Amino acid sequence: MLDLIGASQLSKEAYCIHPIVQDDKAIAAAFEAGSALMRFRISPLALVLAIEYRWIANSYLSQRRVTDPIQVKLSPRPEVQEMLVADKVQNRNDFELFHKGKHPRSKHLIHYFKMWMRVLGVTESKYRQLKRAIQS
Repeated sequence: MLDLIGASQLSKEAYCIHPIVQDDKAIAAAFEAGSALMRFRISPLALVLAIEYRWIANSYLSQRRVTDPIQVKLSPRPEVQEMLVADKVQNRNDFELFHKGKHPRSKHLIHYFKMWMRVLGVTESKYRQLKRAIQS
């Protein structure tokens, strides 16, 4: 997905490590001796972007009701926006394939993913193009 949107190498590195800092439990474990963060040479810039991604992504989870895109704060870093596009397009695609119409919060999740697309400037046309690419 990151290749499809022309993301930078730094965005790709940060995206690869973002799960190890995604939530409080993971970030606490990431700093323990022997963790992946401690064992491998991870770019400090990639780590900063992964943590920034964590902050932005976790500030608008599906439980939060948002009616206007202005209510969703974005990062000043384009790499974080690239990571968010990759994540939200993939998640929306998975939702539509496996959960749409079946999940008890399906209507809310449809709104949630469409709101993220608006916030990130991903038009429906662009979303369909990316969706076709990841499904092929």
